[in-house]
Amino acid sequence: MAMWFGLLRAIPTSGEVAQRELPVQTRLSKRAVRQLAGAATRSHWIEVRSGTGVLAALALTDSGQRAAAHWAATAEPTECRWCERVGADPGSLRTTLATVVGQLDLEFPHYPISYGSADFRVTGGRFRPAQAGPPRVPAHGQDWAPVLRGAADTVSMLTLTPLLSQLLVALMVDYADAGGGALVVAEGLVRGFGMKNTVPMNDVPPVLGVKSSGKSGLERHGLLTVRPDPDDKSIKVAHLSPRGQRARDAYPPLVRKVESDWAARFGASAITAVRDALEPTLPATDPALPDALIATHVQS
Repeated sequence: MAMWFGLLRAIPTSGEVAQRELPVQTRLSKRAVRQLAGAATRSHWIEVRSGTGVLAALALTDSGQRAAAHWAATAEPTECRWCERVGADPGSLRTTLATVVGQLDLEFPHYPISYGSADFRVTGGRFRPAQAGPPRVPAHGQDWAPVLRGAADTVSMLTLTPLLSQLLVALMVDYADAGGGALVVAEGLVRGFGMKNTVPMNDVPPVLGVKSSGKSGLERHGLLTVRPDPDDKSIKVAHLSPRGQRARDAYPPLVRKVESDWAARFGASAITAVRDALEPTLPATDPALPDALIATHVQS
């Protein structure tokens, strides 16, 4: 899904597209597009027709065209099967989500994908300061370009996945702008540590990428350390630093603040409608699944 919604959907079935145009078309950072394009090339789904780097002209290969056709035909039926399984009406849910997504100042990715291999956020750091607007533009890294939502209809043609993605990514962006950093990291810390500051390594959610080598992102940024259990040296435990504890503890109040801000911006009834539409799906959803997700990149 990350490959289809993140990259291949933006490459024409016939003809080619310049790689430098893809960050705007996909709403992803340049480095995220570069990594996706590299993975798609290694999988023989796309090829470089001419040029190099950002000037490269990319096109689907024969196998890429078949893969794209399959994913395009699979997306909506899969969403309908999911709605049936969780007891949601796809048309009503889509309309409810579109009401809020259509009011967002920016276009966001059709699948949550990180800024780059070492950054769990979508927009990156704060190299470029935020603009209060309107339109509101968040602080972002130099490789991510905001795409303003036009006056024309930008939501009626979208299926559930891109609508859910844009809503989740917008929440992630506003969470980071409120000083919370990467929402997926904070949610992972809450889920893995709860109210404890030290847990066995097996309890640390894999999405956090903690490898106990001292080189993983959370270790390098000082959110946690990995060390032997003082009671059993054969077991390793993860210990939250004061910075990691602050990131975990800020999660619940900051999420409530963002939701409150959304109610003021988009209308309390619209936000309540989204909650009312999604909450009934939870009993049919695996409780082990995280509250937030983002596709990250693996260097190879």
